[in-house]
Amino acid sequence: MLYGAPHPIGGVKDDARAWRAAKKLHDQAHAVNVHLLQATQRPDDRTLPARVREGAHVRCALNVPNHETARMILADAADRGARPQDLRPGADAGTVVATGEVEDIPNGQAFAIVRTHYVPTKQAYTVITRAMAIIKCTGRTIPTDKATEPEPTRDLLADIATVLDGNGKQRSADVLYQLRARWETAYGGWSAQQFASALEDRGVEVKKRSIDGQPGQRVILTTDVTTALRAQRTQFGHDGTEADGEAHRPT
Repeated sequence: MLYGAPHPIGGVKDDARAWRAAKKLHDQAHAVNVHLLQATQRPDDRTLPARVREGAHVRCALNVPNHETARMILADAADRGARPQDLRPGADAGTVVATGEVEDIPNGQAFAIVRTHYVPTKQAYTVITRAMAIIKCTGRTIPTDKATEPEPTRDLLADIATVLDGNGKQRSADVLYQLRARWETAYGGWSAQQFASALEDRGVEVKKRSIDGQPGQRVILTTDVTTALRAQRTQFGHDGTEADGEAHRPT
């Protein structure tokens, strides 16, 4: 999300703040035992710029779709036998292909296959039960009976406007990604098709525009969202439910 944020935070321009900060950490922080850990579920040139990847001392890849993505993460190791695309989703959960300054890599080999500390759901219950027993033995109480307040109903258009943050346009996939990340309870289960349908219902059309030098990208325009928000508030006010014209929050 950081590197994919709108300029001047994200992006790959020379004055983009995110990749410049990462480069300084790569160059200087390691000497004083400060390490930068970066992870993404969608590795590409936008979420992991080349200038950031070049400074990574250790690289690890879970299952990826193809050789091109593997090479983006593992660099030359992907051409020397590293094949994270062969890891099996589910069966190999928690297993990574690692390269770089990794002690377990044998001499003459470019990578190592490492089983990380993956905890499946059934084992997680055991860990939680043991932790709660330890807490109880210390005399502390476990506040499990507190009433939780219901999650407030979200206003999709208002949330999209927050994500866009004045940026003229943004990829629809990136907007949905940020909605999921910021308000997981409300949008975590949404598919791209559900998102597109919800936008259409609210009068926002996903259009094809050039963005970051790439033509034909599916984007959401801030002007369209602003217009739809204004229409939504006007219509809701005419219904008499919100006389002061505040944004209505549909389920």
